[in-house]
Amino acid sequence: MSSNKVLLIGATGFIGRQAALRFRRNNYTVYGLARSDEKAVTLLKEELIPIASNTGSTEYLDQMVELGIHTVIDFSGTPTSTHSILDKLEEIVTEEKHAVNFVYISGIWVHGDSLDAVDETVKPVESKVAQLVKYRVGLEERIVGLKDVIPSIIIRPGILCGTNSPIWGALFGQILAAVLQGDTSTISLALKENLTSGLIHNEDVAEIIFQAVENFDVASSKDNKLPIFDIVADNVSFPELVKKGAKLLGFKGEISLEGKPSFEENAFLNAFNTSVVTNSKHATEVFGWKPKIPIVDNFELLLNTWAVNQNQDYYTRFIKK
Repeated sequence: MSSNKVLLIGATGFIGRQAALRFRRNNYTVYGLARSDEKAVTLLKEELIPIASNTGSTEYLDQMVELGIHTVIDFSGTPTSTHSILDKLEEIVTEEKHAVNFVYISGIWVHGDSLDAVDETVKPVESKVAQLVKYRVGLEERIVGLKDVIPSIIIRPGILCGTNSPIWGALFGQILAAVLQGDTSTISLALKENLTSGLIHNEDVAEIIFQAVENFDVASSKDNKLPIFDIVADNVSFPELVKKGAKLLGFKGEISLEGKPSFEENAFLNAFNTSVVTNSKHATEVFGWKPKIPIVDNFELLLNTWAVNQNQDYYTRFIKK
């Protein structure tokens, strides 16, 4: 099955936008789900074609048949949305006889919290997986189980970096605010002292998604028994990263690590404190892909870019010479 048409669910998101532009720059016709007129306009400004749907229904997927779309990439990241998408795609494949390839963007947190090295061959232990993303264990199993009906690839990025990465706010948001206010009071962060995990630039994630679609038959073939790919550039100690970042931002106070909060206290930070030490060897073996943007080597630039995205005064006050 060959087609240069793709549908992205989540095309205006942090990874989705980069992936959409990567396809468009290679002359793909790129469709994106638009839940509002504002999102539709955002897509059109980037030469991306909106498929409007203002409800939670998946009926918009019926348009795939008429439009000749055979590849769906799902960035939606909610417990129920992907199951609903899969239900609809099964219907389209079996009733409309319209072949579909599916790419699901998961994340390395599905491995669960451990400092032991893991890779895609290690089956996730659900009891170690943070409650916020625990649903991904069963969801990934369902996706792999549907391979004879809907050939699929699962991509698991590490912690996302680049430009205005929203996740970086958990590490540096309080620190940047203190620097801008001239506050040197001790900052308490809800992080474990041994938190270690993999980082990846969103441009590199966009590239592996593009390579997965371009080489879909190879990646989802029976010869490749594991169509799951962990994607990281560097595994780092987050406490060390925070201390380095605080110094680069110009923070003069102390930082106290308060440990992992409970799910009830903060669901996101509870999941964020998941240690995962993994690698991208499988992606390299199958696609020849390697990350092009090392996070540690580019850390100062990435941090300054993020900081200016949060507040432009940071440039005039702390970067401009």
